[in-house]
Amino acid sequence: MYRHILIPTDGSELAEHGVVHGLALAKSIGAKVSVIFVVEPLSWAPLVEGGAIEQLGKYYEQIKKLAVSVLDRVANAAKEASVSCETIQVENG
Repeated sequence: MYRHILIPTDGSELAEHGVVHGLALAKSIGAKVSVIFVVEPLSWAPLVEGGAIEQLGKYYEQIKKLAVSVLDRVANAAKEASVSCETIQVENG
């Protein structure tokens, strides 16, 4: 059956359900998992003149910290379930 399961997440409640089910499936069949969090690139051009670029930069940094936190949480859950887990954070397309 499956040997390797890809689990996408964005940290939302709905994605968390997918993480839980993906880890349970992996454990039951002896598969490993890769968990991916994609940080969507932002378009800076329209904001340069409006002065919002600083705020947007802070927001982007918060999203990157969220990605690290979510991936760490999933990696810990996988470890507790004895499931081999790779975490992937994708930025800038």
